[in-house]
Amino acid sequence: AEDECADVTALKQARHKKERGTTMVECPPAVHDAAHDAVQAVALIVALHAEPRVEAVQANCEALSLACVGSGALACREAAAAVGAMEAVVSAMQTRSEAEGVQAMGCKAIANLCAGTDEAARARKQRAVEAGAVEACVAAMRAHPHAEGVQARGCAALRNVCAGTDSDGLARKERAAEAGALEVIVAAMRFHAHEARVQERACDVLASMFNGYGAAPRARRRRASEAGAIAAVTAAMRVHSQHDGVREHGMRALDRITQTAEPEVCAIASEQLAFATTTRTLEEHEDYV
Repeated sequence: AEDECADVTALKQARHKKERGTTMVECPPAVHDAAHDAVQAVALIVALHAEPRVEAVQANCEALSLACVGSGALACREAAAAVGAMEAVVSAMQTRSEAEGVQAMGCKAIANLCAGTDEAARARKQRAVEAGAVEACVAAMRAHPHAEGVQARGCAALRNVCAGTDSDGLARKERAAEAGALEVIVAAMRFHAHEARVQERACDVLASMFNGYGAAPRARRRRASEAGAIAAVTAAMRVHSQHDGVREHGMRALDRITQTAEPEVCAIASEQLAFATTTRTLEEHEDYV
């Protein structure tokens, strides 16, 4: 199964998917069938601990991530988490920080392990954050700024780990902000301005991070604004004006950054949002000019 999950052609065919409000990476059917077995997930965790070679660690993280999507994924996520998947993946990322492939596949594994919105999923998100997943993902994005795969998957992982509007979810968002997540997300958008996958996931995680009321969410919005989030989101919507995902999440991010924000932040966001909307209208009618 490890060889099948590491197939390069299959990975190139991977599709971005939304499942119940979480960002996921869906693998092709052939890989789906080979990977969906909770017993295999447990074996992969054992392999992560036993095999130190970078190539093997990358392949095992990748295989684990693919096992956590599709039919049987819920059982696989639970089985993997129960035997220490979060801790194993985070440890692999921390000890191989220079390995781009390990960082990308580690972020991907965390994203898919933390997918879902039910009680079990919330417990997995909490276990991930307690294992240091937030800091590991931020460190990966900071260490590999030019790696599109690390940036896109890092955004997806942060989105899933930090999802939730209960007290634990809001605490996870705050921990991510304190770790520097907002700054690395905006940096990813600047470095990869023409990569729709990065822009979509970055806008999505920013919108999630801006959620909530009170002093802490307001501080996150201001911090993001100071990091250049408003300009980055607007630029993404302008460059990818025909991409529904970028526009949807971008509009949501700009809308949320104005919620209970300071007047100057609201003014900037409103101006940028109006400009993006006008730009889209002109583009839609360019054939008639």
